[in-house]
Amino acid sequence: MLGEVKEGQGSKEDIKKGYNLWIDVVNPTESDLFNLQQSFNLDNKALENYENKSKKPQIRLLEDHNFTIFLNMKYKSIDNLDTEAVYFFLGRGWLITIHSSNVDLITRVRKMFAEKNKKILESPVDSLYYSILSSIVEKYEQLLTAVELKVMEFEKESLYRPTKRTLENLDILSRQAIVLRRHFWQARHIMNFLTHIEEDKEDIKYLQIVYDDINQLIDLVDYKLCSGNIFWKCIITTK
Repeated sequence: MLGEVKEGQGSKEDIKKGYNLWIDVVNPTESDLFNLQQSFNLDNKALENYENKSKKPQIRLLEDHNFTIFLNMKYKSIDNLDTEAVYFFLGRGWLITIHSSNVDLITRVRKMFAEKNKKILESPVDSLYYSILSSIVEKYEQLLTAVELKVMEFEKESLYRPTKRTLENLDILSRQAIVLRRHFWQARHIMNFLTHIEEDKEDIKYLQIVYDDINQLIDLVDYKLCSGNIFWKCIITTK
């Protein structure tokens, strides 16, 4: 079955036939969650995290599968960072992702298959799990770039015709950068944990790259906050 993709209803029977099984569940009902729990023996407390809509990034090693919460983020507006949790259940030969309809993993994964199908399709399902985490982190870099471009725009305005609104926007962006930094740190903890517990796996080199990318993002935010490019400029200009 190497390199072959089947779409539709999957079950553990597919694993026995040699397939990796990925089940992506969007806005599940109580009945959906119950059926998944019965079929894959999903951890009760882990499922409660979804039912309680927990957005605290974490990773837990359970008896026969791992559980991860990772944040997908995007900006709705300059002062509105939208965070959506993606809940991962990773077992032997299977991966279950649960999330709201605001996150489109199907399109993202199809793009992965199209661009680097051999690496993912010919690897254990762990490779897909790592790749989805990696794709989410790639979006983090885009978020930071968007903040930086907005800061440059408002700083340019403040040089020629500073207004109260411009200064308020700079202040909002400085606070957004701090929020992003906190989320980046949480993501780094998860990647650091994975790179250590999975260090004997061949695909771990890709996680190490993602870990390094997050470190660079944190360093960049720290530089911007401490160098005066964002936060201190707001304070100095508003005095």
